[in-house]
Amino acid sequence: MGTIPIKFIQFLLCCFSCRARKRIILSSQFPEVVNSAGFEDKTPLIFFFLTSAERHWVVTAPRGFGKRLNTDMLHAFLERPLGPGGCDDAPRRTRLERLFTGGRLGVARHLRGDVADAFLARPVLRLRLAALDVSTYAAFRRSFTDLLHREFRRHRYLVTANRTPALFADPSRLLHAGSAAQLARLLRAYHGRQVIFFLEEHDQPLMSALEDPRCSDGDLRKMVAFLGRLVKGVMNCGHVDRSLVTGCSLLGRTYTRVASSLVYLRNFDHPAIAKYYGFSAAHVERLATTFRRGKEVDRMRQWYDRYRVEGTYSVFRPLSVLRYLEHDRFRPYPDPHPLPLLAAFQFDEISELVERSLTQLSRLEAVTDDTFLSVDELVALKRYLRRHELDPRWAEVYPRWVLQHLLDHGYYTVNNTVDTAAAVEIRVTNRERALQLRNALYTRTFLKRRYQITDGEMEAYVTALARLTQDRRDLFVEFMNVTRSLLGKPSVKLEKDMFLILYHAITSHEERVFQRWGGQKRVYKAFSRKRLKAIKVNGSDKERGWAFRTFSRVKWSRARPKREMVPEGAFTVLDIYVVTKDRVGIVLELKYDKTTAFRALEQIVDSQYYKIFSKKPHLPWALRSQVYIGVRYQPKTRGLSLSYLYNSRSLNKAVNITTVIPKPSKTMSLEKQPRAQKKTKPTRAVGPRERKNTVRAKPAVVTLRPSTSADRKVMSLIGRIVSKLDVFRSRTTDTALVATSFVTQDSITVKPKRRRLAQNTGQQTPRKTGISVDSSKITTENIVGKKSPEDIINRIHC
Repeated sequence: MGTIPIKFIQFLLCCFSCRARKRIILSSQFPEVVNSAGFEDKTPLIFFFLTSAERHWVVTAPRGFGKRLNTDMLHAFLERPLGPGGCDDAPRRTRLERLFTGGRLGVARHLRGDVADAFLARPVLRLRLAALDVSTYAAFRRSFTDLLHREFRRHRYLVTANRTPALFADPSRLLHAGSAAQLARLLRAYHGRQVIFFLEEHDQPLMSALEDPRCSDGDLRKMVAFLGRLVKGVMNCGHVDRSLVTGCSLLGRTYTRVASSLVYLRNFDHPAIAKYYGFSAAHVERLATTFRRGKEVDRMRQWYDRYRVEGTYSVFRPLSVLRYLEHDRFRPYPDPHPLPLLAAFQFDEISELVERSLTQLSRLEAVTDDTFLSVDELVALKRYLRRHELDPRWAEVYPRWVLQHLLDHGYYTVNNTVDTAAAVEIRVTNRERALQLRNALYTRTFLKRRYQITDGEMEAYVTALARLTQDRRDLFVEFMNVTRSLLGKPSVKLEKDMFLILYHAITSHEERVFQRWGGQKRVYKAFSRKRLKAIKVNGSDKERGWAFRTFSRVKWSRARPKREMVPEGAFTVLDIYVVTKDRVGIVLELKYDKTTAFRALEQIVDSQYYKIFSKKPHLPWALRSQVYIGVRYQPKTRGLSLSYLYNSRSLNKAVNITTVIPKPSKTMSLEKQPRAQKKTKPTRAVGPRERKNTVRAKPAVVTLRPSTSADRKVMSLIGRIVSKLDVFRSRTTDTALVATSFVTQDSITVKPKRRRLAQNTGQQTPRKTGISVDSSKITTENIVGKKSPEDIINRIHC
């Protein structure tokens, strides 16, 4: 057996070291994150915290901006490392000294004075209120008891030192809110120094209480009073030197305002704090270079930047940037918690306000230190969210509360100040937040309420789309019919309505499936009685004037001559693409009242939208078929046309299907007229003025394209029959429709023409010839008496 070359071993070690340097660690433990490739040094915050004139802070910032990580950094730097017996933990102290004094972190330059005196020498009291049970007040007290009991167990050396009463041994004694202040007193007595107090996610209990239907109004008032006594007792006990309270929104001010020593610092209002929460642009550029994403910096700004701080400074959302570098996909990376105040989106006034804010600026009152919600206002907001009970005293401020809360969570950002800083104009922050708002807004409930769409119609549409896994004309006809039923609503009046319905009717079937490796797939299920289908819908967005439309980007093709002027690296967009459970990729290009369905299909092939399936996320699917569909909707006649290619990119093989959605009419057709009305009253002559105001129905053109030789024979038979028809009479007008046919080798077109009837009085309607033909419902079953199995399968629906 030969020996392994040394250069090969060195190559392997180099590969492993490079891989280790590029490893991203998503954790809230500071000693672990220091070794991550995405780490940005925020340790100067330690110096700022210990030397600031304000000793008690309340910092609010959206989720994913590193609040918990910074708190853990302060905790690791300040707390005195002790073992269970109260002795100094030498190994832990050595590790922390190497971490903070090794010269890699910026705090090493500030290890003097108060900073050096506090390094690994202070007692720390840390509480996190995210996991409290707020269903009832009794459950809230029990969960808070467990929280305090865990913190007492972290300081178990107090028991061995006999410096604690029966408070630790009996958890029931921990129910009162003053127990945290009592623990602070014990810690100061043992260490001989004042305590550093950290309170994390202080607003989460109130947010959970607002959204929990089991929590009553009385329980909410008791929780606010309890938390107020907790904060006031710790701040006023005299044993706390400095404190840091963190959260996302202004809800926590409802009870923290009882402590007059607290200073409120909103992340986006104070540039001195904002640089410690969030990624800077320079750091993101370095990360992009390290991970070979240097060309994607501009797109990263559009997706995860634009959180505007006072002035021109803006920050990136760290969690989204790191997840993008890890998964290499531009998409929304949601928080572990759902979008706040989601229940408010079901109300018309809120949904219209949020939808309008997606495309234009909204005005909101500026936040000051005196801005907070009283307990009565908090209860009124809860009633509004859960039971839609409007309190007339605050009926006009409900939308303002919702927008302010979304602003605190980063879904909006301040664009500029108006009215001498008394108000601000807000806008949607970036593409990530815009897509999250759209997915929360355009739900099945929203579509049913606005467009009068039923659950059955939406499920039929998604089911028909998921069934396009075979090259069968009847499947595409079925898809066209169910799409027609969605777009044929009277409320569909604009182009944005078409895109909104066809896309979000799919996304309303959303179900999240989490993988073991931490990734996330969005699976949309379409239910039917016989089978269960799942399709995967993806998209990114593009600014085109509509806030709802979602796209996926693919690179421009330079193969065709007209693409030669397109710059290298430019992108085009496609409307919707799906991957079915049967591994069939479908691309849809939508057109509204312009061009044709065939032109839409030509755009798919010409722009090479099918390249989207060759991207990395779709390689595991191993697509067995690809379908390209061009859809065109004509709002005046409510007509829908469809052109598709199945497993082919040759436009000569395109299949065209056209149909017309009939407008609702109060008059009866000739076939539904009562038999007693065989004779009509004599018609009188129509004057020129009346003839000018006569309303004429627009003729409908129906094009049938046969797919087999048998169908061509049937088409020729239809043409001969239609050409022998005399006159179709309309009851509502004094005109007649003369149907003429044009039969070719590829198609038959039934085109009605108009001819003025004779003005003779007493003229009667011609008797029927025994053959009734409706130009909007022509099938082979009306012509051929005996239907063969092939005729039944290949029948043509219009």
